[in-house]
Amino acid sequence: MPEVCTVGQSHKEIIEDSIKEKTGFVLSNSLVFEHNDLIHGHSNSSLLQLKIFLISISKIKKDDIELKGITLDVKSLAKDLGLPVNHYYAQIREAVKGLFRRSIVIPPKNPDEKELEFALVSKAAYDAKTMTIYVKLNDELKPYLLNLKNNFASFNLALVYHFKSKRALVLFLVLYAELMRWHSYTKQYTEGIEVSYTIDEIKKALELGEKYKYDNIRRKVLMQVKNEIETLLPFSLDIEMIKEHRAASGFRLTFRAKPEALDSDGLPLISKTRLAVEGYYDKDSEKYKKLIDGLNRLKIKNPEKLIEIAENDLDRVRSNLTYILLKYGQIFESQIAAMVTDAIKKDYAGQTCRERWLNAKFPRGKKLEDFLIEG
Repeated sequence: MPEVCTVGQSHKEIIEDSIKEKTGFVLSNSLVFEHNDLIHGHSNSSLLQLKIFLISISKIKKDDIELKGITLDVKSLAKDLGLPVNHYYAQIREAVKGLFRRSIVIPPKNPDEKELEFALVSKAAYDAKTMTIYVKLNDELKPYLLNLKNNFASFNLALVYHFKSKRALVLFLVLYAELMRWHSYTKQYTEGIEVSYTIDEIKKALELGEKYKYDNIRRKVLMQVKNEIETLLPFSLDIEMIKEHRAASGFRLTFRAKPEALDSDGLPLISKTRLAVEGYYDKDSEKYKKLIDGLNRLKIKNPEKLIEIAENDLDRVRSNLTYILLKYGQIFESQIAAMVTDAIKKDYAGQTCRERWLNAKFPRGKKLEDFLIEG
């Protein structure tokens, strides 16, 4: 049995609080990857439908070559979206049904191209007993969602949950995609970008009716969008009038990241998963590769899957591995693989003792990495 360790806030909790203070919310372990053409597209969906669409996109895996059907856990989804506890299944079911009547329009890049329009969803199934909904995205969207090499943006799924208006979410994603595109090499995200819209262009982008004139758009739409973005996230949005022949003809939007929006590498925090920001998980890192090699030497079955069970938290794996090796390694050598596996799955070391076992020394002053390599 693991020992009880009473300490203050864990390292992980401190980092999570720091991220929450900077971003305004706790990051998710899921990212949404979209081609910029799709981000700039115009959809006639509701805010809830747009969120379900983006959540479905977040389930796509990097190496997928087809758009597979996705099963949504409605109870978990409702909690993430902050929906009322009563009738949330019916609410999400109706939103998904409505997606069949919704489409996205991809605007042409130049006069020679045609405007493209695609349905968002091609199939859905509903199971009230298991509280799940199956969703299949339209295959026509594959070029905008799969095998993306360039001209795309990624953002943390958690920010989708927190927007209260569709206009604010849509405009933020468009401006964020442009910010990432222009500064992907310079990393000067705090310098920002300027994007100009005619009045007609902003109407189309935010699905505004003909009744909206310059003053209404600025006061009732853009200022509210600005307030929501700046309240929720460490980004700033400035709005200027563009004049033509002394009359207002459009808007110049200046969008930039604040310093607290960036991590130690100068990258926006919302472009990463929670675990990546915390430094726990990177399959290409030496830390991950050495850990896999060490687990294989200990004859741990399917170590990659075991790490996934541990929520991809490498420090959880390392602390539990150290805990078992130091306490029981010499006594139950023949059973060490089974004991390590069980400890990692059940997190014997625990969150509060994490730092203690991560810093524990093996005989002759060795660290865990030395032990795994040398034995």
